[in-house]
Amino acid sequence: MPSPKPFIIDDMDRGVTRTAFRRMKKAQKRQLIIEWFGQNYEDPAVRTPFESREGGYQYIWGDPRETRVILDGQFGGLVSEALIEEVAKELENDGPPEWVPIPRDEDYEHYDEADVPTEPPPLDIFLDEQSDRYGSSADLEARRLVEQRVNELLKVLEEPAPIGIGHNQPPTDISIPQDIREAALELRKEITSSAPEIGRIKQWATPLRDGLVAIMKYVAQKADKAVDAAVKATAVGAVTMIGLRYSEQLERAFDAVVSWLEIAAKTVL
Repeated sequence: MPSPKPFIIDDMDRGVTRTAFRRMKKAQKRQLIIEWFGQNYEDPAVRTPFESREGGYQYIWGDPRETRVILDGQFGGLVSEALIEEVAKELENDGPPEWVPIPRDEDYEHYDEADVPTEPPPLDIFLDEQSDRYGSSADLEARRLVEQRVNELLKVLEEPAPIGIGHNQPPTDISIPQDIREAALELRKEITSSAPEIGRIKQWATPLRDGLVAIMKYVAQKADKAVDAAVKATAVGAVTMIGLRYSEQLERAFDAVVSWLEIAAKTVL
């Protein structure tokens, strides 16, 4: 018969029973409570998906809970209310007013190396010279698609930055070029002209590509540092979860530009 699951695990990975916990001194209990909390709960900003269009954090691993509610649920009746209050105040000094469960390996989907974003195609494979299909119906249709995709990108760029739960903001450690909005405006202006210049389209599409490369490097870095597949899965999801709110629209706009260049421009042989 398997041994019962311990009430709590200490920092040495040793199980502590409920009875043993009751017999501990206050200082020992206090330390174990803090250790248990760090093993099981975290700030939503750490890895909870954040989607501004969906209203903020997406609590896919459990609803946010207040510090005292969590502590009462686990330790109520085993320690005094005064101790719970003391620990709660300490945790909230360095953290948010609400916390979420730390996801376990089984909470993640299977990680596949193929899911890591690949670098977008370079623009220097396209010459500034017009191809035989420049001005064709396919060219005109591709221009309209670029305009549509750039408009979608601009719409997201103009949305106010979202505010996270409590005092938290979504992580912002992706290094993103600051001139994407200007580039998108110029790109739209050029693609809607009567005769778009290929060189100018390439010029204004470059910051979009730089943004996508920044995302790719961020995801690759997170995956390389991951200690297990669960953390890698989080890194793979960083494109839409972490930092860059407009990643999908950015990719769609850049892909539309590349599709137009494949029609309208000559390529390096």
